[in-house]
Amino acid sequence: MKKTILTITALVAFAAHAQPVSDAERAGRLSTGNGEAATPTRAADDLFGAPQTLATDVVGARCVRLADMDGDDDLDAVTVEMGTFDSDLDRYVGSQTAWYANDGSGGFTLQWSAATNADGASDVFPFDFEGDGDVDLLVACFGDYTYDTDSYANGELIWYRNEGGGTMSSEISISTNVDGVQSVVAADLDGDDD
Repeated sequence: MKKTILTITALVAFAAHAQPVSDAERAGRLSTGNGEAATPTRAADDLFGAPQTLATDVVGARCVRLADMDGDDDLDAVTVEMGTFDSDLDRYVGSQTAWYANDGSGGFTLQWSAATNADGASDVFPFDFEGDGDVDLLVACFGDYTYDTDSYANGELIWYRNEGGGTMSSEISISTNVDGVQSVVAADLDGDDD
């Protein structure tokens, strides 16, 4: 299994000392390399400091986003891993979603993680879906990819409800009619505050 290094490249990633920002502004995208997951911290002169390690066992990393998951006014990191490609099964296996809590001084610890039932987790979007003040997670899984036919099957959108106190619900399937989905966002499109 190849391990990947993740570093946030968006300027909104002042994870150690940042103030909460809008859902659209808080999204940080990753570039990949080798070794371990990391996020930059805000230096005294407003430049990024050295990367801070989040995890060293990341496999098939796709995305990291920033959100105040625990209501303590600092930005935590949420990630998705698509897992590894199993050529015998002709699909990705081992997809995972994880939340790394920020201690407020640039240190991150794994707070929660869950393997997704669908294969190929490709994106995560933190958003308060219920309006209860707790940031939930919407996860896109592209499903099974067949190289011979260049096609997808069994894609899924998944919701994890933030139940407060550092816990998340089991996965809740929103849609299974999204084969090949690569990214996801949430917004109030009809203006009814949900």
